[in-house]
Amino acid sequence: MKLKIFFSASLLCALSACAFFETPLDIPGSASAPASSAENLPAAPAATTANLPPPPPPLPPTLPSPSQNKAEASSALTSTEGTFLIVSTIFEVPETVPNLSFVHFTDSNRRRETAICEALLDIHPITSPAAVPATARNLIIWPIEEGKSADNCRAMVRAHEPLDISSQTAQVVNSAGPYLMSRNSPQQKQMIYDLTSVATGDIAGALAKWKQTLTGDVQRWPPLIRAN
Repeated sequence: MKLKIFFSASLLCALSACAFFETPLDIPGSASAPASSAENLPAAPAATTANLPPPPPPLPPTLPSPSQNKAEASSALTSTEGTFLIVSTIFEVPETVPNLSFVHFTDSNRRRETAICEALLDIHPITSPAAVPATARNLIIWPIEEGKSADNCRAMVRAHEPLDISSQTAQVVNSAGPYLMSRNSPQQKQMIYDLTSVATGDIAGALAKWKQTLTGDVQRWPPLIRAN
């Protein structure tokens, strides 16, 4: 069973809410004793007080190491982009991700399919649908037939299932491809990226240009891009 997903179906994705929490800082030496406790204590002899050494200064808060800073910066960059690649049937696609992009071929071409598969895997490792975080912004889907699984390009090419598109979309998607067909549900925007005219060896570069558009302003998505 296939799903008419572009121009022929209205599948809405709920945009996940984001929550930010701030934890109060606990700086050593910042707490003061209650006034009532200090008033009830007997005064110490003057000679004893004079002989006591001054209290040590409070220790500064522990600073993260350079490696920790690098790891946190890398994590922030990943979460900002929030792009993941899954290999699944269209019924397993998480519906909470705003931008969904499907790899689509109108005709089987193992060489072209393998080239785009390898280019995608060079950019993103495969993530299982259940492991896609709620913070994901972009999801690239390699659709496969029901009852099949794939974790490498050879299996992905064999199991790939083209989308069941409408006749209106078929007038635009009328060559061998590959195509990257994207939609943003919250803003109801769609974009078709046509890689038909891109040489097989140049697919990786064309994908990089597509990612710039995909992760940019959704309102600036053009309905159709014919890459070359």
